[in-house]
Amino acid sequence: MLLIDKQSNVPIYEQIIKQFETLIVRHVLKPDEMLPSVRKLSVDLSINPNTLQKAYTELEARGICYSEAGKGRFVASNAREIIKKDKDKSIKKLQESITKLAQMDVGLEEILGIVRSTFEKVMQN
Repeated sequence: MLLIDKQSNVPIYEQIIKQFETLIVRHVLKPDEMLPSVRKLSVDLSINPNTLQKAYTELEARGICYSEAGKGRFVASNAREIIKKDKDKSIKKLQESITKLAQMDVGLEEILGIVRSTFEKVMQN
């Protein structure tokens, strides 16, 4: 289900968060579906349980999953909407940054070069 790149510059807990978000957006994980336990997934991925706990805590803090005492963690019913709102917020910030750069006479080709370069760096990790 999840793949961890231990050579990546992206922290493992962030890789886990991003992959769970992708699985939710792609309908692989559905609302109210149980997430794997910290113990099981940490063994399956050969990672420290504390790292996985950190990812789950962040997902829960953002409202993407919820806990039920003694039962486990589950995908929130509105998880896809929360992820979409986060994406929309990030796009708006990017648009604001592009506007500021354009107002500072940074040309379109330079802006596109920055975006392309940044995107390629992220995709390599």
